[in-house]
Parts: sequence; C-alpha cells; structure tokens
Amino acid sequence: MRKRLQTGFIVLFPTACAIACTFIVWICRALSENSSDLNVPLAVNAVIAAALFTFSVLFCKKHFPTLHRALEIERQAYIDAMTQVRNRAALNLKIEELNAAASPRLTLFMIDLNNLKQVNDTLGHPAGDRLICALVHCLEQAFGKIGQIYRYGGDEFVILIENASLDEVMSARTLLDKLIADHALHGGCEISAAIGMASRQQPQNANLHVAELLRLADVAMYHFKNTQKSAPSYIKSSHHRWLEQIDASTGILNLSAFKSRIYDALASNTSTFPCIVNFDLNFFDGYNNLFGWDAGNQLLHKLTSLAMSLCGAKGFCAHGEADSFWIFPDAADLKTLTDRITEQTRIFQSQLNDFLLFPSFGIYCINDLMLPVSDMCSRAVSAKREIKGHLDVLYEVYNTEDHLRRIEHTRLTACLHRGLDSNEFVPYYQPKYQAGTQKVVGAEALVRWMHAPENTISPSEFTNFFEKSGLILSLDWHMTEKVCVFLRKQMDAGRHCVPVAVNFSRLHMYEKDCTGHLIHLVQKHQIPRNLLEIELTETAEVPNSDRLLNLISELRKEGFSVAISSFGSGHSSVGLLKSVAVDVVKLDDCLTRILPDTDPMNVVPASVVSMCKALNIVTVAEGIETREQMELLTACGCDILQGCYLSPVLSEKDFARLLEPEKNGKH
Repeated sequence: MRKRLQTGFIVLFPTACAIACTFIVWICRALSENSSDLNVPLAVNAVIAAALFTFSVLFCKKHFPTLHRALEIERQAYIDAMTQVRNRAALNLKIEELNAAASPRLTLFMIDLNNLKQVNDTLGHPAGDRLICALVHCLEQAFGKIGQIYRYGGDEFVILIENASLDEVMSARTLLDKLIADHALHGGCEISAAIGMASRQQPQNANLHVAELLRLADVAMYHFKNTQKSAPSYIKSSHHRWLEQIDASTGILNLSAFKSRIYDALASNTSTFPCIVNFDLNFFDGYNNLFGWDAGNQLLHKLTSLAMSLCGAKGFCAHGEADSFWIFPDAADLKTLTDRITEQTRIFQSQLNDFLLFPSFGIYCINDLMLPVSDMCSRAVSAKREIKGHLDVLYEVYNTEDHLRRIEHTRLTACLHRGLDSNEFVPYYQPKYQAGTQKVVGAEALVRWMHAPENTISPSEFTNFFEKSGLILSLDWHMTEKVCVFLRKQMDAGRHCVPVAVNFSRLHMYEKDCTGHLIHLVQKHQIPRNLLEIELTETAEVPNSDRLLNLISELRKEGFSVAISSFGSGHSSVGLLKSVAVDVVKLDDCLTRILPDTDPMNVVPASVVSMCKALNIVTVAEGIETREQMELLTACGCDILQGCYLSPVLSEKDFARLLEPEKNGKH
C-alpha cells in the first residue's frame, strides 16, 4: 500500500504543481488588471510561474525513472511469466477490492487441465507448457472482452467476470468449447479441461462472499472432473491414441497422423478445394547457428502459429522434420488460399522485428483421388523446391508438366551417373585453323555421349543436366583426363601435337584446389602444360567475382593457357578483360553471324579483335559456317578460326589423322 501511495504521489505532485502555476498566473493577472490598489507586475507573475514549472520538471526528471521501475516491478509481481496473464497475487488483490464493493453480477469460473500430466509424461514438459499456453489462448479469445484471466496455480485458472449478463457469460462459455474443439481440429494437442462456474446472478448465490463463490466454482469444477474420470474406457483409450499422433516439439499433429486425416477428409468429401501445402524457411539452419537452439525453438513455435493460422475453419496442420510444416487448408479456391498465405506471412514477418525470414510454400491441388497421399505430399514438396532460395517468390503451385519434366530429369540424371562410370562420355575434337594459312594450330575437345538413351538429346542439353545435377565438375575432370590420355598417345607415337582446349564450368572457382588437381593430371600423364588450354565456359550462371579472377591468375601462373569462351554474351565482357589478363578470347557465334559485309554491326567483331590485339590476347572466332564469314573475320584480323565450314567435329582417330604432316594445312 505504501508503494502505491508513493507512486501516486510521484504522478500527482507534478500535475498539481502545473495546475498551481496556471492558477497563480491567472489570479495575478486578474489582480493586475482589476485592482488599482494592488498592482502586481506581470513579469513577477511570469517569474513565479517559471520557477514552479522548473521545479516540476526537475522533480519529474528525478522521479519518473523511479516510477517506471516501480511500475515494471509491480507488473512483474502480478503477471505470470509463462502465460502473461495475471497471477494468484493479483487475484488476491482483486478479491480484496471486490470485498469492499458490491458486485451483484459477479461470475467466477475455475478451470483445470485434465491431461497435463499425461502430456508431460508422454511428450515432455515443453509440450505440457505449450498445452497450458494453448488453453490460455482459448480463454483469452472466449472471455478476454468480458472478464479477467488469472493463473491460480499450476494448470488451474480463474476467470473473473464483473459486469456481464448471464446470457453473455454462457455465450462465452459455449465459445470456449468451440475454440478448444477447433484447436484439436486444426491439429493442436487435445485440450481436456474441467470447468466449474458460480455466479451471484444465480438466485441461490446472490449474497455470497467472493471467497465462498470461488469455493463453489472449485466444487463444480471437481464434480465436472469426476464425471470425466468415469467416462467409458474406450474414451480414455482414445486420449492415449491421440497423444501418439502429436509431434512433441510443436504440440500439433505429426506427419503420419496428418496423412491419415487427409484420407478421412477425402473420403468424407467435405472439402470444396482439397489441396496440400508444405512450407519451410529459407536458411533455418543459419538462424539456429546465429542465435542458438533456444531461439530456434521459439521460432519453431511462431511457425506453428503460422501453420495453424492457415488452416481455415475445418483445415488441419502438422509438423514434419526440422522447420517443415504441412497444411490441409479449408479454402474456397486457390486465390483464397494464396491471399491467406500472403497475409499470414506478412503478420508472421512483422513479429520478427528487424530479422526477416522468408518461407517458401509448395501447393498441390488434389485432382487425382486415386493417388497415394504420400505421392500428393511429394508433389507439394516438389513445387516448393522449385522456388527454394528465391526470396522474392512466396509460393509455387504444382502442375503436371513440371512433374513430367522432373521425372525425365531424374531418369536422365541416373543415366548420366551410369555414363560417367561406364566411360560413355568421350571427347570429340573440332580443329582450330590459323586465319589465312588454314593450318591446324589447335582444337577444342567437345563431349559426346556414345550410348545416350532413346531420343538422344544434344550435347548442350545434357550439359545443362550435368549442371543441374551437380555432375558438371566430374564431367570436366573426366574429359580433361581423356584429353591428357590422347595427347600422351600422340607423343608416345611421335606424332604431331597441338594445344587442346578443355571446357571448364565456372563452378570450378568454388572447388577446393582446382589448380592443384589440374597439375596432378598433367604430371600423372607427363603432358607439357602448354598443350592444355582451360576454356572457362558460360554454362554456370555465376557472377564475375574475386574467386574467378583468382582461379584465372593461379592457372596462368602455373603455365596453363586460359581462354574465355562466348565473349560478347552472358557474363563475358570487356569488364572481365579489364580485371584480369587472359591468353585467349573466343568470340561468341552471335558475333560471327553478323553478315553480310554491308551490315553496320560488322564493326563489333572488328572492334573486339582490335581491343584484344592491343592487350596481346589471341582471338578465336567459333561458328564459322560459310566462306564469307571466314573471309570477313580474317579481314577483321582474327587470329584463329573454327567451325563446320572449316572442319566438322572429328573423332579422336580422325583428328589424329588430320594432324599428320601431309594432311595439316591442306584444307
């Protein structure tokens, strides 16, 4: 009580001073204007008012921090830390207050969880804490507008309602039952509660003391509990079966129970728009590593709330592994669902303060009821994977064309693995000719699949599959070793050798010790380094970076020639040449196709060649298909030409024959 008086004094005293200042100034001004005998200068009034105002400000500055701390301590003293509702100490104060005042409409509820021990023993105490919080959430929704909620102790709660009619009270009681049922319907851990009520609005209780009213509510609650305990055994066993369906970490359905309920929902045909939604966060592991596992668990609870908010009236949700959640929503159509996802995600992100997290949602609209539910879930996951990492895309809807494409990709990826293991990928060689002399001065090794599956796809297509499956690095090293073996055979037979360019994906910049691996290969086969040219391709969509520049510098330092392919398209640009020196630039065939001679765009390849000559870089024009192209690019000053007009792509045997002295230079 003394603390309350001190707090009131701290608040009221400055206010009284301010009012006094105003009153004094008003009185003095009135005296100055209306009394000829008592003339108080206005300046004196202002000085007095200013002095009092200054005193008030200093007083407030000194005591307001104390007030703030006092209020915070008082709040902590009367609020339950876990549930954030009022505690038993607050209830005792309220009872004292009610004893001093007549409250003829006073109604009390006593509520106790029946299954807390069972949940604690089966799922663990964290799950029990979530069960308590779930009950509080239902109580707040049902009674928050008409009454106050107190945690009486453990799993017992008191609802105190002062001014609501009995009809309003019973409506809130009915709403509570619905909210508890909806919580389980949406996949939340079942809330089993005993509820007792006593009200002064009941004639027999009209004049009862508050403590006696609370005792009657307690008696009614335990009568309700005993009635529940005498329920048939099959009802009790159903509670145990229900717990087996609950995920311990989140308190909602596990994935197995989720799938089972989907079967039931589809069999009953109650859903107007049946679909399955799967979502998780981008970089959830990074969040755990950054903030710790406790923060990760709190985030998991926020994600659980997000999942339940997406269910709709009759939908339900579940938790899978890590941060993966599942929803069988109740929605009228796809737009209703996606609008709900967008809005609830916005609310979820607004609760994260400054640290934004981005979920990805995959949606499968069920159109084949004969499909196993596991396959339906897989399709939702497939749709989600299409947008993983794309933070600007919130959801993706599954479609059949994507499904067929993914099946083909999977089949082809398996074939790619088999082909690498079985040496089905071999190098073919496209000769390079010195402009003007038509002498073979090099070649580019191009991959060919000797035993491709039916409906053979082009090299550029299966190279893209290698990229997406992560096998491109293995293919590059496989081809490099094949070229080394060919060069070694040429040297051992005493035949003529020319430098051979092997294609390297730019993903090699992320590979550990790429240069060291290349050195190991040439040393293994005893190949002079000047016979191997590394041609960095545009097959990987990666930006120019310090990693790429470092790789080029390392390769050239070790004596390897480095070429940049497809110059004039993609990431290859003048900016790269300004950043690091290379040995060879290959003009993309989009430049070599600029014809006829009267085309003003012919200045582009000529300008590129001129720039490269100034930088002492060799230029290669690929894609030469006509004599006219050959002559124009020779006139531009291009050093080396390659293309089907000069020579088709050759097998190893045919290329070795081309290098024979009597063949070389006789195109």
